[in-house]
Amino acid sequence: MSLFGSIKDHVMIGGPNAVAGWGLFTLLVLSRGFYAGRFIPIIDLNLFLVVLAAAALMGNGIYALNAYRDREAGKVNKPNRPISSGRMTPSHALKYSIVLIASGLAMSGVASILSGSYMTLLVWSLLTGLGIAYSIPPFKLKSRHILGNLCVGAFAMLLILTIGNILGIAAPININTLWITNFVLYIVYIAGLITIKDFQDVEGDKKNGDITLPVKFGRKKSALLSIGLFTIPTIVSSLTLPSSTIIGWIVTNFSFLTFVGIFAAYIALDYAGRNHAISDTFSRVTYYYLIITVVYTFLKTAFFPTNILSLVVRYDLYVPLVAFVIVATAIVLRSHKTGHDILKPTQF
Repeated sequence: MSLFGSIKDHVMIGGPNAVAGWGLFTLLVLSRGFYAGRFIPIIDLNLFLVVLAAAALMGNGIYALNAYRDREAGKVNKPNRPISSGRMTPSHALKYSIVLIASGLAMSGVASILSGSYMTLLVWSLLTGLGIAYSIPPFKLKSRHILGNLCVGAFAMLLILTIGNILGIAAPININTLWITNFVLYIVYIAGLITIKDFQDVEGDKKNGDITLPVKFGRKKSALLSIGLFTIPTIVSSLTLPSSTIIGWIVTNFSFLTFVGIFAAYIALDYAGRNHAISDTFSRVTYYYLIITVVYTFLKTAFFPTNILSLVVRYDLYVPLVAFVIVATAIVLRSHKTGHDILKPTQF
């Protein structure tokens, strides 16, 4: 194997989704250090770079560990990935993931020293533990349907809070009943959305013994259940902070309505059939849309110059959605025409 091929396999061990998630970790840290294209003066540059490295190392390490654990499912879902194809041995992949995770923890220790708060290392260890528990027995939360979704939700929320507090640019955490309630509701919301990534891997997950929501309840029922999950926080929010007008409620809950429409479209496309090729394509493109939307949400104030920021914010409810509808429609129609999921990875 060429040097480039070996490097690519190590970077892409978890596939494009993993790289997208790894990039999300990195961009999340970057977005906490910039505003309107400028580095925030109160940020310690050394601390910022250490946190950035810790996030990237931990992120790819956990994805590599998940790829190692899902190697049997990968033979069905992603046969050309490094482990599934035989280009990388499982033992090497496991050692590689351990090195990355350990390096991420070490960098978080450095961040603790630089920030003067050893809670950083403690919380980062908890994040690492959640990532490991998601893939590895005896917990293997991925195989416990709703618990796997909640694990991802908790991981995402802890990561967001941790980065903001490490860099000293988030409001101090005041743990009370309201804070805990909001924290749990956000976890439930994310748990509902993350189901979209499991739809296209049903056959491989069944082979691997991973009882995800789609494996447990079927694609359509799990889509309805997911809608219920992210409806709960929206109802609670609407009751506690009611809008005075219907238009105001729609604007406030625009993302919720968008995701309800996306999951409803998935259910409709799943009825269209072709052995789920069409709906699986839609699931893949939606997963990327979710990642891009989250990145955009964090980065719109981080890098956009102030003179165009107000213009962007004015239309940012609609532009990403319109782009997604156009791209998703084109990709689904192409998959319908060819009779297979054209987004199914074939090169990694």
